[in-house]
Amino acid sequence: MRLMTHTLIAAGIMLATGSVQAAVAVEKELNVMVKELANAQNTPVQLIEKGDIQAAMIADEARLGISSRKWLDSEIALFENAFGYRPVQIFFTYDAVSILVNKDNPVRAMSMGQLKQIFGCQDTPQKLDWRQLPDHQNDDFSEAVPYAVSGELDTHLNFSKLVDCGSEQYLATQFLRSHDEMNDKIRSDINAIGYSVLPELPDELKRIAILDDRGKAFTIDPETVLSGRYPLANVYFLSLNIPPKQQGLTSEQQVLVDLTLDQENQSIIEKHGFLPLPAEAVHRNQVKLKQVLPMVVGGYK
Repeated sequence: MRLMTHTLIAAGIMLATGSVQAAVAVEKELNVMVKELANAQNTPVQLIEKGDIQAAMIADEARLGISSRKWLDSEIALFENAFGYRPVQIFFTYDAVSILVNKDNPVRAMSMGQLKQIFGCQDTPQKLDWRQLPDHQNDDFSEAVPYAVSGELDTHLNFSKLVDCGSEQYLATQFLRSHDEMNDKIRSDINAIGYSVLPELPDELKRIAILDDRGKAFTIDPETVLSGRYPLANVYFLSLNIPPKQQGLTSEQQVLVDLTLDQENQSIIEKHGFLPLPAEAVHRNQVKLKQVLPMVVGGYK
């Protein structure tokens, strides 16, 4: 969680209906993508950059906000005390870091501790030897060789905290200029391992699962990520201040809801390393906004 509030900045485009202007609070890493999405739809949006979206909405600095975390019960209570009703929160987008290895590497899953040993910041140099793992007992394997694309995690949370080192810490990862360069390194070296925020699986590489604290393996799929079970992912939520007496969404609210739903926007979302919402998440959003009825076994309820 980030507690520091960024300086309020105008993004240079506005969302408005007639003479009414609405501000949308966004976290720093989403600023560029949301602006590009809005421009692609010719939709004027006024973005304000905030480190604490919930606090901004409680203070009525914005009626719309995009956040990397859910509301805490204490924050909902403060919002309800200020407005007399609760905020509405729906899915906006998500990201997930893939761990990639050579297709001939028999590893299927790794723990966060093992990934930290390979990619993380260390006070003294440390390396993971593949031969310590099951099924790696042959002369082809030695120490893991970690790769990444330079600057890739600048707009992504969670995993970036693991690899953002202090001045006195050691980092073994070799940073390359592009995904193609990194993928070629992994293809040519059975000891290589890398991470990527791009959704596609490159040819001849393998994506491995991540083990949680209880030893259960999780792969990247929409349900696993959106439920918070995949450890190297972030879900971003759109929060709306919707009075109970309001009938439907305002134009400002509908614009933000639509930004990640338009098929034409998928390439923009993926270019920034984020993922479009799956149909199930879109349906959940519509149910939350009372636009459709929830699906139940045997029909609708």
